[in-house]
Amino acid sequence: MLAGQGICRICADRDPATTEARFRQIAARHGWTIAGTYVNNRTPIEMTCAAGHACMPTPNKVLVGRGICSICAGLNSDEAELRFRTLSGQRGWTVIGRYVNAVTPVDMVCDSGHACAPRPNGVLQGHGACRLCAGKTWDAFYVVRNPAADAVKFGITSGDPRPRLSNHARVGYREVIRLHTGLPDTVAPDLERDLLAVLRDAGEVPIVGREYFQGHTLAAVLAFVDDRLAIPRPRAEQVPLW
Repeated sequence: MLAGQGICRICADRDPATTEARFRQIAARHGWTIAGTYVNNRTPIEMTCAAGHACMPTPNKVLVGRGICSICAGLNSDEAELRFRTLSGQRGWTVIGRYVNAVTPVDMVCDSGHACAPRPNGVLQGHGACRLCAGKTWDAFYVVRNPAADAVKFGITSGDPRPRLSNHARVGYREVIRLHTGLPDTVAPDLERDLLAVLRDAGEVPIVGREYFQGHTLAAVLAFVDDRLAIPRPRAEQVPLW
């Protein structure tokens, strides 16, 4: 206790009988079948997920809320690509781009003829492929800065950007450095995608998520955005957040 440890073996999942019982309850609730013999919460156990895929998770991962199947999670590249293409075909979507992995957008045409580029894992999780059909126009692009953390965030949103900017302001990203609204077609999502590629090629790694970077990248971010949109360097646009 003096070292900061808890007092209860059961709450800490260290009581073997209770831990196994919880593991079996969670598996049953999700429709997972336990085929192997339970040893302890650290030893992988043979199971079958609700979709019928064989897998071997460790019980402790199940106990903390993680899934059990790499195929369903899109982590098995070959299986994920096959499921992605099959599901796209069933919905009338045409895959025209190259499949890289489950998290890299791939160029497609939806059943209404709109060009789109969804992430395969989103499709596998039941999301649509087309932002236009979903009513998400993605017509605004912004760059915000957190001076206290010396961090930069850029991204896209639809319509009125103030709700999104307010969310960022609450966690310290109060400086709106760039804000472009009413962008046509796919200008905003294309700009975001290409900017991420430029930073990746330069060896920059997000500090969290996908679009949060260290402050020293701000000059490169602004140069790319201003050049792409062919707009003279605008002053920081102050947007009322509340």
